[in-house]
Amino acid sequence: MSDQPAPDDVQLPAAGREALTPDGANALRAFAARTRENADRLAAVLEDIALSGLPDPATCTP
Repeated sequence: MSDQPAPDDVQLPAAGREALTPDGANALRAFAARTRENADRLAAVLEDIALSGLPDPATCTP
């Protein structure tokens, strides 16, 4: 790590942790966003099943 001050939009890592590169941090944020979208989609399906019950297996796509 350098002794130069961090830009205002960069948070310093907690004690005992190593900072990520900007590209690494952006990739991690993108992964978190995709994971959050998938979790929201799954939650919507589960809420629909809780509200309406399980769909007829004959009408489902395997």
